[in-house]
Amino acid sequence: MAIKTTRITRAWPLDSMEDGFDEDGLPRYDRPYNASDLRAVNALMVTDGVFKDYRDECVVRRDGETWRVMPGGVVAAGLYAPVPNAVDVLDQSDIPTGSYAHVVLAARFDTAYRDAAIYAYVIEDAEYEPVRTDSVHELVLARIDWRGAYTDRRLETDVCGYVRPMAPGDTDNFIEELRVKVAEFDLEVGLVEALPPGDDPYVTVEKPTQPGGTTVVGFGLPQGPQGEPGVAVSLDHGYFGMTVEDGHLIVTHNDNEPAPPLSIRDGHLIYTID
Repeated sequence: MAIKTTRITRAWPLDSMEDGFDEDGLPRYDRPYNASDLRAVNALMVTDGVFKDYRDECVVRRDGETWRVMPGGVVAAGLYAPVPNAVDVLDQSDIPTGSYAHVVLAARFDTAYRDAAIYAYVIEDAEYEPVRTDSVHELVLARIDWRGAYTDRRLETDVCGYVRPMAPGDTDNFIEELRVKVAEFDLEVGLVEALPPGDDPYVTVEKPTQPGGTTVVGFGLPQGPQGEPGVAVSLDHGYFGMTVEDGHLIVTHNDNEPAPPLSIRDGHLIYTID
């Protein structure tokens, strides 16, 4: 087969030229763009979610009996939807006993709407799967139960998340999600071991031995390079300083002050408090 060139005429953005007139006398263009073309471009560059650090990040807050979505902005299936002002969604009394309100911000592409909308589903199920079709694309911002308990779902990437570039290894978003997930568990920091410089760090997880117990997390962290010897140049009343010089611990204190209550016992440096 001979080498051939194939034109891609719907690349974006390219100029669209007049190509005659339609039956109403309006100009007809040879390369019209639809909103779906621009949304497709946006969807390739950024993920769905809430814009971080923009306004109030569309957080859901309660004011008296009313739950509202605060200002911010989102991207849903490539559609940018700003929320310039706080939006009232529902009152706490709208949630019957045993039910949950799932607060949603959705892009709606159906010709009957062609907009973005904020609303809530009140159902008896604590879980809600966002609707994502060619007509509507939902982001779940929060869950509120009949008692007023609130769960922020903006960081959950399967239902919302933060807007971020389409790039692998997005460590900022990973750390943010990790922080939220860790906060959901009862964790306690166990052994923190200082490792020799250059060793690989490690994390250990000790599971609870009984239901409802605490998970203990330990860390091994390599030491950094040795710093320069420190020097105490001035000391306020009642203060003393310690430095390491040539392998010796040097204690410095004011001449008119009693020596600090330090002693060495069994190889340990002891500070005695009367």
